[in-house]
Amino acid sequence: MEIPSLFDNSKKVFELKKELYKKVNLNVVGCSKWITETAKKSPVLEGANFYQIYNGIDTTIFNDNGENLREKLNINGKFVILVMANKWFNAKNKEVCESIISYLDDTKHLIIVGCNESQKNLYTENENITTFGYVTNREEMAKIYRTANVFINMT
Repeated sequence: MEIPSLFDNSKKVFELKKELYKKVNLNVVGCSKWITETAKKSPVLEGANFYQIYNGIDTTIFNDNGENLREKLNINGKFVILVMANKWFNAKNKEVCESIISYLDDTKHLIIVGCNESQKNLYTENENITTFGYVTNREEMAKIYRTANVFINMT
């Protein structure tokens, strides 16, 4: 049971935060232009220093100069779409996923990475879909990325 508050202190707390943040040398770092620009609009962060630093990629591993899995998966010459299971199996994306599957034919292939056992078993009958479990090895993940023509981020 929730006890109702007799006093709403949210405005007071908001104003206090604004004043406290102005008294310190506050640096805000966003990992994208959108996040950084959105943070700049916050009245609480007024006077802060804003920086944008993209998430880093180890290009000694994640590059196009190494092995891929096309031959091993027997998908040479196919257009390969890569997605991650955590968003692929999200109910919100069902319509998009069905659309992508209907797009697949003998010239296209879908790879889904990060599947649990039941997810892996959903597509065993479809020869145009390959599922992988969780991949923790960066070199193996780089091979999978190199295999794909396109990565679709379902977020």
